[in-house]
Order: sequence, then structure tokens, then C-alpha cells
Amino acid sequence: MHVDDLARLYAAALSAKAGSVYIGVGESHPTMRQVAEAAARGAGFDGKTVSITLEQARAEMGPVADAFVLDQRLTSAKARRELGWAPTHGDPLATFERG
Repeated sequence: MHVDDLARLYAAALSAKAGSVYIGVGESHPTMRQVAEAAARGAGFDGKTVSITLEQARAEMGPVADAFVLDQRLTSAKARRELGWAPTHGDPLATFERG
């Protein structure tokens, strides 16, 4: 998510009912592998990544590793509907690649 889009969402949420929850995501749904490869390109590693087993990930990262193997699809439909918010910067992978 681009910082400008996120800032507009936070500003719009100030007028929302207390306790409301909104998800600020665009319409693209890159995989964790695509995100990791784009981030590796942005960091100057030519997009090279290394896969590890879930057991290795748990040993290195703890329980949060399990979140990375879920097939999750988040939507900003509620933010669009209730706040009139929509992201204007559409390619998160390009942002990662720029570093």
C-alpha cells in the first residue's frame, strides 16, 4: 500500500463510527513469493529468494510463520463503501522493486 493512499484512508476513517475497522488494500493480490521477489529486486539481490520449510520458518520466526502460508484475500470493499476511499497507486510490487 502506498503511503499516500494509506494517509487518505486514515484521514477518512477519522469520521467513521468508533470501533470501525477498515482494510486498506488495492485490487491486486500478489503472492508472498511475488512480494519477496520484488523486495529482493528492490534490495539489489536480483529477485533471488530462498524457500524454506514451514518447520524452519517456525523455528526462525515463531508462530507468525503460519500466517505466511495461509491463502488470505483481503478487500477494501468496506472502506470504499462507507468512506468513499479507493487507492490511487495501483502496483504494490513496483513499489517494493523501487526499494
